[in-house]
Order: sequence, then C-alpha cells, then structure tokens
Amino acid sequence: MHHFGKTAMWSFVLFLFAVHLASAASQSLTDPNGTLLIEGTREGDQIKLSFSYDKLIKDFTGFNLEIQAPDALDAASGKFRSDNMAIQFSSADNYDTVDQLYKLIILSPSLTSNPQGKSGKLGEITFKLQEGKNPDDLIFQFPVIRVYGGGEQLILKENETFSLVGPDTTKPVVEAQPAGGTYSAPQTVTLKITDNDPLAAIHYTLDGSEPQDSSPTYAEPITIASDTVLRFIGIDRAGNRSEVVTERYIIQVTRPEVTAVTIKDERTVTVAFNKAVAGETASLEGEHFRVSPQNDPSAVVQVTAITLNQDQTAADITLASALRKDQIYQLTVQGVKDQSNQTMAAPYTTFIQLPSAGELALLIEKQAEIVEPGETFTLVLKAEAEGFNGFDLYVGYNTELVELVGEPKLHRDFSGEGNGSSLSFTNQNGKLRLTGTQGGAQQLSGKKGLVELTFKAKLAIDGLARFTIDEGSEVRLSNGGAIELSEEVRSSVAISNPDINGDGLTVSDLVRVARANGKTSADSGYDARLDMNKDGVIDAVDVAYVANKLLK
Repeated sequence: MHHFGKTAMWSFVLFLFAVHLASAASQSLTDPNGTLLIEGTREGDQIKLSFSYDKLIKDFTGFNLEIQAPDALDAASGKFRSDNMAIQFSSADNYDTVDQLYKLIILSPSLTSNPQGKSGKLGEITFKLQEGKNPDDLIFQFPVIRVYGGGEQLILKENETFSLVGPDTTKPVVEAQPAGGTYSAPQTVTLKITDNDPLAAIHYTLDGSEPQDSSPTYAEPITIASDTVLRFIGIDRAGNRSEVVTERYIIQVTRPEVTAVTIKDERTVTVAFNKAVAGETASLEGEHFRVSPQNDPSAVVQVTAITLNQDQTAADITLASALRKDQIYQLTVQGVKDQSNQTMAAPYTTFIQLPSAGELALLIEKQAEIVEPGETFTLVLKAEAEGFNGFDLYVGYNTELVELVGEPKLHRDFSGEGNGSSLSFTNQNGKLRLTGTQGGAQQLSGKKGLVELTFKAKLAIDGLARFTIDEGSEVRLSNGGAIELSEEVRSSVAISNPDINGDGLTVSDLVRVARANGKTSADSGYDARLDMNKDGVIDAVDVAYVANKLLK
C-alpha cells in the first residue's frame, strides 16, 4: 500500500477511535448513614451505570433501584451483573412494561446472613442505545434508591437525576479580578475560569507574549507591583480553548504623606496620613517621629509611645514631658512606610505650639417656650467657638417639673458621617455630665449643635422648668487646648395647662385668661394658672397660647 494511503487509513481509524472514546461521569449521593456513588460510562452503543457504597454505618445487606431510562436507550436491554458473586446471586432485575421502569433488587436471606462490609462495589447495569440514536447527553431518573445494611434500610433517595454528557465542546471563559487599569498601589490579581471541566486550567504570561499550553499554569493570585501586560487563556482537558484575554496594569504608587498635625493635649500630638501606614510605624525603634524646641533642636523631647488608630491612618505620639505654652516646637516625621512597603518621599517638618484659650459661647435652644403637663420637648445644647472637636458640659434641670426621656444623643452638627464621634454621659439627681469627642483631625467652627436632650413635663404640675449649663463647662480645641465657660448659662420652659378647670379645654378657659389680661404677680386676683409662660404677667402671649390650643 502506498505510504500516503497507509497514513490516511490510520488517521481514519484514529478518528473512529476518538469518536467512540468513552465519556464518563460520576455522582455521589450522601446520607448520614453512608454514601452511594454512581458512575456512568459510554462506549459506542453500550451505556453502563456502576454503583458502589461507602462508609455505611452497618454492613451492606441489600439494594433496591428503579430507573427511568432516557428515550434514546433500549430500556428493556438493561442487564445487571456484579463481580461479587454473593451480590450477583442475590439480585433480580427486569423491565416493568407497565410502569416503564427498569427495576433491580438485591436482597436474600443468604446475603443478610453474610453481610458484605461497609464499603464495596455493587456492580453495573448495561443498556444499549436504540438503533439510529446517538444523543450528546443522557439523563437518567431514579424514582427510588434504597440501600440496606444489617437487615434494615439505611439510605432512601427519591427522584434523583443522573446525567451522562456527550463530548465536551464548550469553550472555557476566563477573567481577571481586578481588571486592568491604573492603580495607586500594587495589585493582587485573581484569575478565574468558568467551564464544565473542573480541571480546566489557566496559562498566563506577564511579558505581553501569547500564552501557550507551555506557559506557566495559574495556581495562586499574582502580585503586580509595576506596569505589566498580563495575558492568559483557559484550556480544558478536551482541548477547548478560551479567547486570549489581555489586561494592562499601570501602577502609579501614592507614597505616604502627612496631611495634618494637631496637639491633642500637653503630652500627645496626633499625626494624620493620606493612607493607611504599616504597623511598624508604632515601633519606637523606627525613630519615625522627632520633637524638639525650635530654639534648641538638640534638646529632643523623648517619645514614649506611638499608637495607631483603627484604620492606621493616624498616630498618637505620646511625649515623656509636657509641651510648654511659651515654647514653639519642631516636629519631624520621616521614614514612614505604607502597607505596601512604600516609603515617604521625603521627611516632613512642621512647627507646633500649645494654643491660648479663645472665646466660647454655650447656648440652650428650645423647641417650645410653653408645654403642657405630660408633653415631651427637646433642648439643643450649642457651642459657638473656633476649631473645636470635643466638649465636656455640666447641665442641670429641675427634676420636680421634668424628667429626662431616653439617653442624650449627639446633634447632627457634631456627629457628621465618618468623623468617629462618640458621646458619654452621667445623670445624678438632675445633674448631667456630657462628654463628646471626634476622631482624627476633624474640627468645627462657628455655632454648632452638640447634644439633643428630650424631656417630659410631669403630669398635673404647673411651673417654670429651669435648665443651666454650669460654669466650668468647656469645649476642647482640635489643637489640644480647651476653652472654659466663665459664666452659667440659664434657660427655662413654662409648663402650663390651658384647661384651667380640668373639664376639657373650652372657650370659657380662653375667656378667663382674657379677663385677667394685664394682671401681674403683685396684683390682687393674679392666678398663676392663667399665666401660661410663667413670666409673672398675664398678657397677650398667654391669651394667644390658649387661643391657638383651642383652635387645634
């Protein structure tokens, strides 16, 4: 035979062999009492289902199975056989033409008296394809699967499905996360593949060249610390290949920089950075922070501790000795690294000084001037100052007339989103202490709300509820200082019931107030119940209050 003819013949034979190569699939049915493994193979027109059991809690003594075979199979051709003769002799199988199910039962007294262990192979069922049928996929339905051990049922599975797929022609799909782009820090890139072959692999290159089967196989995330062209392809065991994906990464590193320096108190300086810094920044051995008097740089103030905040974007520097108000100090920050090991481009130097006290105004803003017994109302404590980020307030209220409802809460001016604000308080017999702080380098200026307090007027009591912010209350400046309140702040809310007689609010109540118009607390016939705002004078304000309540 001509050489070319021999070559063509063998190529054709190999082609036929490839077409008839067995396709295989497996499925594990798990149960607390053990596991049943189903394996399927396809060789030409022979379809085989193999069954094994594993890790049963009792030795195997029986098996029951019903199969609804795919339409492409000759269901009546099903035949069971086992290499285990004890199982083979105990088995009976047939095709039920009424139920149109292949049925297998392995159960006999001899098998019960001779258990077959907790793990082993049952055997295989062989079906034939119907003539002219050659589908890609075959789907088997199992209405019932039972496994017996020790003479009792251990596993029961109903309406299970098993698929035996045809030749794999599906291309894998691959992607990179994160995708290519411009980044300010090195990136850890994860490559992902989607395919019906769980052992499909990704091959990649980092020099821009075309990836091949011989290129490195992806096994773990890839760190890209400089400008890189990443190219990769997915290949499965059937030889299907994905499209080649190209991702370009441009790494423009942002180095750590100091963004703010504030004096927290006489022995603590806070340094804020533009990004999270490395944990070793808190090590004293690193000598990253240096404080010295401006007029004597050699007289270094010893740093005794460095504490990073939770997200490591700021450091509190604790000094061995207190800063003096009459002294300017030089602060130098150097050699600080970020979490990607990038170091500051150059040392940072600035000058710091304890601040002198400024001016402070504290105010009580009222929701209402007059409230009824049992009614709730809100007071807002406000501060007017420059550059503050904390407060310590002493607040008094009349416990005979009002009670505090719930807990004090920060006003929205102070508790801005992301500023790390917090509030703590104590309350003893109408004496509140309220302490609020903000994190980092946040600061407020101008008139700002600090705390909201909700009170409830006590029932059946009229009077003037008084509120105070005591002398000595203070706001804390973001540069480390504080401003104290030099004089007590007072405010009040009148508690009055427009229903004078207690028989329901009517026009007669309004008439009584109107007739007493002009009377003062010094006049005969003055009735404090008619003085709605408790200012000692029954006037148009009191008349208008009752009239408005009556109209509502």
